[in-house]
Formats: sequence, C-alpha cells, structure tokens
Amino acid sequence: INVGGKNIRAAEQTLEAAYRDRQFLKDPMVSVAVVSYKSREVSVLGSVRSPGTVAFPRDTTSLDIVEIITRVGGFLPIAKSDAVTVTHRQADGTDKVTTVDLEDAITGRPQRGKDRTTIMVYPGDRIWVPERLF
Repeated sequence: INVGGKNIRAAEQTLEAAYRDRQFLKDPMVSVAVVSYKSREVSVLGSVRSPGTVAFPRDTTSLDIVEIITRVGGFLPIAKSDAVTVTHRQADGTDKVTTVDLEDAITGRPQRGKDRTTIMVYPGDRIWVPERLF
C-alpha cells in the first residue's frame, strides 16, 4: 500500500481503509509514527578544503553551488574550478552529469560580457572538483 507523499493522518486513514476494504479487520485503528526522515544532503568530493557532506537547512529544497563550495571551505589551490561536475539522479533513475565553470563565481572576477550563472544543487546530488594538471 503506497502512502508516499501523504501526511501521517492521511497515511493512517489510507491503511485503515485498506484493512476495512479487504475485510482483514472490521473497525481498524492504525497508528503511524515516523522513525527517521530521508537524509537531505549533498556530497562534495575532490579538491576542496573539507570534502564530505553538506546538510540542507530545514525547509530548503535547493542551494546555490557557490554556497555549497563555500560551506566546505572553498577550493584547494590545485582545484580545477572551471570543470566542476554535478551529478543529479533523475526521476527515471538515470544520472545527469553537468560540468560547470565556477572559476569566476568563486573568485569574484567575472569575465567581460559574461554574467554569473546560478547553478542549483538538490539533496542527493554529488559534486566532484577535479585537480588541475600543471
């Protein structure tokens, strides 16, 4: 019985109706309790000062990638910040990989005639910052 996307009371009512309709119980009383919530974090790996996970604040569905990089301490000097990859798991289960240039966004030196593009990151995404080859 699918109760995804429902609040606790709606899930209880759905389960009660299922027990009643399938004639398992005459007058069921169902109680649902949430044991844990799905983790809402993004993984940041590679050439950043503190690789690891960044938790999303409560009631936040997305964060700008610059804020995420800032939360992990920024890029290391050897980071290739113009080729950062963001991997997002889509609804159909496939991964969508996007390569972004964060050099200007992080340093604060925009290129002439080029506006800063906002790249939003969502819970479950993975960010990889490669090393620059000298």
